[in-house]
Amino acid sequence: PKIATFTADKPISIMYYNTGTSEDVQRVNTDPFMMIFSPIEQFNTEMYFASPNATSGADPFPENYMILVFELHDEFMPPDLQFAEMSTTGRDPEWIPVSQRFGGGFETFTVPYKGKMFGTTTITLPTEGVYGIKSDSTKFVAYSYGFSNYDSYGFPTAAALRDLTTPDVDAPI
Repeated sequence: PKIATFTADKPISIMYYNTGTSEDVQRVNTDPFMMIFSPIEQFNTEMYFASPNATSGADPFPENYMILVFELHDEFMPPDLQFAEMSTTGRDPEWIPVSQRFGGGFETFTVPYKGKMFGTTTITLPTEGVYGIKSDSTKFVAYSYGFSNYDSYGFPTAAALRDLTTPDVDAPI
């Protein structure tokens, strides 16, 4: 298991197949799952998401993870790449840099894209919650996955679905 870069001279789609626990560097429990990857052109500067247990389901996923891929700034995780728990009732969310909340460790992709370097880190999420990630200076993407007895999931945490073939010049009505 290691990070990888895919490039092509034509449009492609990448589907990842995780075979289970042996696939994860951190050796977390997982069953097999499939997940589609987003191209860099669809990265975002802000996303909000819930863990699959946010509705207090009867069969919760006790293990929830998020892989965060982000542009590096001077070979470091951007300090304004921030995380907040949105499900704190009656309070404004407290935005904390990802490096402070989860540690600043990350792996670096060895292949630059358009002169920019990217890094990735895996975050362990609480069992239940609604969260946000944002940055004023960098675009990022995230992938969520988790495990329960005899069940696993894996999907893009949030996705931009812009039509990259035509410019969007008309404001919505």
